[in-house]
Amino acid sequence: MELEYGTDFSYWYNVDQDRLHPAVREKFRKHKYDEETEEFVINACNISYFKHVSDNFFSLFLVPFLGATSRNAILNRGVMFVGSSMLFEAMLEPCRHRDSLLDIGAGSGNVTEKLASGFAEVFVTETCPQMVNRLTARGYTVLGIENWVERSYSVISCLNVLDRCHRPLEMLQSMYNCLKERGGMAIIALVLPYNGSV
Repeated sequence: MELEYGTDFSYWYNVDQDRLHPAVREKFRKHKYDEETEEFVINACNISYFKHVSDNFFSLFLVPFLGATSRNAILNRGVMFVGSSMLFEAMLEPCRHRDSLLDIGAGSGNVTEKLASGFAEVFVTETCPQMVNRLTARGYTVLGIENWVERSYSVISCLNVLDRCHRPLEMLQSMYNCLKERGGMAIIALVLPYNGSV
């Protein structure tokens, strides 16, 4: 069955706020299921059976040689969707100074592109060489995973990375230390329930 626009998947975005910790509930702001989100869901659900089978076949062939992120980069799959451009713009609205953005673990750069609007400088980090090539091709300044801490940034995004790094608390402290003193902002996305995969 192929999905069509207008199919209601907004219930996927409903949150039972009674289950949130009171401190989180107080700051929680629900975003709506907008057109860009609907487009992603429809396209993700409508990938052909043949594409799934062929991608899985080639991915299995590459397992002895490459990690999952590298395989996804080569096969052009595993594109992350954390939120729509409208969501990120709403989140960035309080940020008065948009001098520099750092996107930690930027992957292919598709989410970075949504965040980057209005920033004078955009920096990214990524450990996968194939993804680094994509980020460079998009024109982003790729920083090493050790030397990004040598600068300060207006905004630092760390989207679905903390569960994949060896020392997430140190990562959070480094992010805090690298935010510009006045009005710096960190945007963090985390898959819940949290389960460190490294």
